[in-house]
Amino acid sequence: MMTEIAIPAFGPGVGSAYCMLKRKQGDWATAAAAVVLRMEGGNCTMARIGLTNVGPMALAATDAAAALVGTSVDESAVDEAAAQAMAICDPAEDLRGDIEYKTHMAGEMTRRAIREARANAEAN
Repeated sequence: MMTEIAIPAFGPGVGSAYCMLKRKQGDWATAAAAVVLRMEGGNCTMARIGLTNVGPMALAATDAAAALVGTSVDESAVDEAAAQAMAICDPAEDLRGDIEYKTHMAGEMTRRAIREARANAEAN
């Protein structure tokens, strides 16, 4: 039986964010993105991006994360990362939206999460 999980705190310069789109409180997300960034000397030295509800399982957006590493996480890098994230989406069409809408929203949630994670990294 598991009795404890210990996760070390992020170090200085690391920020994270989770952004999701949902219709109402308690609803499943239509699209969501989780981002962790490490900023050192004004540049991103590590990035991880995960997407949910835009594929048959959670997606690791490794190419999107790679688009941020070595940059200052400016708007062109954010746009490239969002495009890379959208490229791996394979959502199911349902009452929450069609494939194009969900894919577009995955890109927007990725943009928002990157910006928030960067701000959190700079404040840390």
